[in-house]
Amino acid sequence: MGRVPVQVYSHSLEELMQAEKWIPSAGRDIRLAYIFALAIWQYYDTEWMPHPWTKSNIEITSEIDSDDCYPYINPSLWRGRTSSKGRETLEETRIAGYGTVYPKLMALGILMVELRKGPTYGDGSQTDMTEQRIRDNMDYFNYLPRYGRDWNPDYVNVIRKCFDSSLFQGSSGVESRQHIIEREIVIPLERLYRYAVCNEPPTRAITEPDESPDAEASQISIQAAVSLTPEEIWIQEQFMHVQPIFAEPGTIQQVKIAVFDTGCSPDAPHFRQRRHDWRRVVWRDFVETNNQTAWKDEDTTARSLGHGSLIVSLLLRLLPKAKIFVGRIARTRKDLETKAAKQAIKDAIRWSVEPEQDVDIINLSFGFDQEVTGISDAIEEAIRVKKHKLLVFAAASNQGNGIEKFPASMHASVISVRGAGTSGDPIPAYNPRPMASTAPRMFCTLAENVPCDSAGHNMSGCSVATPILAATAALFLQYASLMTTKDPKVHGRQVQALYKKNRMEDLFRSIGRPMQKDLWYVQPKDLLRDSNTDIDHIIMAAEIWTIIGRQLEIDET
Repeated sequence: MGRVPVQVYSHSLEELMQAEKWIPSAGRDIRLAYIFALAIWQYYDTEWMPHPWTKSNIEITSEIDSDDCYPYINPSLWRGRTSSKGRETLEETRIAGYGTVYPKLMALGILMVELRKGPTYGDGSQTDMTEQRIRDNMDYFNYLPRYGRDWNPDYVNVIRKCFDSSLFQGSSGVESRQHIIEREIVIPLERLYRYAVCNEPPTRAITEPDESPDAEASQISIQAAVSLTPEEIWIQEQFMHVQPIFAEPGTIQQVKIAVFDTGCSPDAPHFRQRRHDWRRVVWRDFVETNNQTAWKDEDTTARSLGHGSLIVSLLLRLLPKAKIFVGRIARTRKDLETKAAKQAIKDAIRWSVEPEQDVDIINLSFGFDQEVTGISDAIEEAIRVKKHKLLVFAAASNQGNGIEKFPASMHASVISVRGAGTSGDPIPAYNPRPMASTAPRMFCTLAENVPCDSAGHNMSGCSVATPILAATAALFLQYASLMTTKDPKVHGRQVQALYKKNRMEDLFRSIGRPMQKDLWYVQPKDLLRDSNTDIDHIIMAAEIWTIIGRQLEIDET
């Protein structure tokens, strides 16, 4: 028999706080604040946001005959409905006496103050975002040194950020502000929630046993980070902090990246946090060809999450404007050595360059001991179809004392990717000997404890360095397309040149840091500077064109 549904009822947050049994609790308050912040971040640029986010508008469900309140938050669309103003209009609201304030974040700050101080301050009659309610709560917050000694300092710091009218200084557009909310509000609250509520230690790592064949190129760990790890800081500095550049006015060409792996699960944590990102994914199953609608990933690289899901999640996280073409070519990583998987790889490569897909970058996070003729032929054919305007990245190998794998060994057509730490020092295990007798141009980037999503799934190895370097190239392509609208001297021929392997390698070498003979360490901010500083786009564009300009002249002679 089926389970009898539990009978539930809901109350507004204000009604619950006025109840006698409501006592301020740090754990509950942090949990609710984190949920509110996550919701505001997720729905920041949607029709949900014009509705007031106040105690009277937020409802919480409880089970009948139970004292437990469950954190299923439902901003009521009917109580206190606001006028139908545009989202951008609401972003320009001014609160008398407090300068220019962004009301969505201000509402969160007010809620966090009210959660912590409880119902004892004020009579509960102010249920909307009136100036008096704002002043009352801000005054209370300003007197915390006197009244709030038991308030968690990290909790207080997040509230301070919500009230900081300069938080979005230098940003442009809703998307840019959304990135700042994630970095300054959501992530600190998540760390606080994990540590203060879930009682998780500063680090908790579970390393999976390496049972992979030579074709596999990754080692997985699951880490719940309370304080940001050096690798998470690296990801944020290299990719998240430069995103405001792409929120500026101008035309940005969407970069299209193909990933051939074990597929992608629709239940991956990334899609729970960024619900609309599935729209940026194009799916094709080369394992079960009769089913092209149901996403799946049967691999268990990270227990409940497969290798393909991790790679796709990472690319979606690093490149908010890119489109990802997922080709499922094997059920699990162990199946990569099968004849069927190798045929699927060939079919996927050809599919990716068909006019309907027309991808710009191919990510191959795997390798084989011997050349697979059909795969090498498919790669070379794809490059010809694209008239050499196709970048192919492949994992070198996780066996540092061996020789790099195929297809990374196809130096004339493929960019071989090696691994390094956050400082740029090559990791011996992820830096194999090149296959060629004459050393090619080789590149390395972050490959250790890489956070593939914000749920704590980390991965190490050349297979995760490969999408990072591919994403770095994609950022450069996006920036180059932006320059066509900022600098009249930049034309399409220059931009298109960066889609060629040799020209992108020229750029990598020029901005990268030489680590060993014919090996460069590459990171995005070597070119894209910190977005918090003033950027002279014309000078940056000139650097790119100076790097590749002479080569363009050579190509045309």
